[in-house]
Amino acid sequence: MIDRAIYLVDDEKKSYRYLRRNPGWEKLDPGQNETNKKHIDGYTRTFKDG
Repeated sequence: MIDRAIYLVDDEKKSYRYLRRNPGWEKLDPGQNETNKKHIDGYTRTFKDG
């Protein structure tokens, strides 16, 4: 989960895709959120239609 969205992450392919909004984003721990953002740094974002 990153801020206002939840992503599906494929560590093997180094990619991620938007899954859905995160309705509880205001309750996220800022430290955990930063860790999640760093995790996908350098990954490629893929889209539903390819």
